Formats: sequence, structure tokens, C-alpha cells
Amino acid sequence: MTRKRGRFSTFVIGSALGAVAGMLFAPKKGEELRDDIRKRTEELTQQGREAYDAQRTKITTEIESGKDGANKRMDDIRERVEDTKKRLQEQVDEAKERVKAVDEKEEAPTKRKTAAKKK
Repeated sequence: MTRKRGRFSTFVIGSALGAVAGMLFAPKKGEELRDDIRKRTEELTQQGREAYDAQRTKITTEIESGKDGANKRMDDIRERVEDTKKRLQEQVDEAKERVKAVDEKEEAPTKRKTAAKKK
């Protein structure tokens, strides 16, 4: 960014100096020359402002676009995490049910034996 700004500044300064030098060497009266310099300076200043505004708008648009893209990716990631979390919870619940079923099968014969001993 600094490199481009440096090149642009160099261009603007060079253009201004070239315009001033050209006017100074032109065969005109002092007042006409000052008016020409003033007008040319105003034109160059306006062009510089327009170029600055255009670049600022472009950069702002790119930043917003980047933010939107990042937010979309974050939403996608959150959704995937939630889906994975749900699937894992389902698997945990299923595993708990299996363990409970196995425990109940193992306890059933033991309960029958205990009940038979009590009689």
C-alpha cells in the first residue's frame, strides 16, 4: 500500500511541477501566468481528490466484501460444529442405551438366582 501511495504521490508532484515549469517558461504576462497556475493547481487538486475518493471507495467495498465472506464462513463452521455435536450426542445416547441393555441382561439372571435363594 505504501509503495503505491508513494508512486501516486510522486506522479502527482511530478505532474504539478511539470505544469508549473511549463507555465513559467511560456511567454505570458505575470497575472495570466498566476491565473493559469492557480487553475491548473485546482484541477490537479480535484483530480487527486477524485482519485483518493475512488480508491477509498474501492478499498472500503473490498473490506466489506471480505467481512461478509468471513462471516459466511464462520456461520458455515458453526453449523458444521452444531451438526457434529448433535451426531456425537446421538451416538453417546445410543451407547448409553446399549450399556443399559447389557447391564439389564446381566442383572436378570442374578436377580432370579437371588429370588430363588430367598424362597
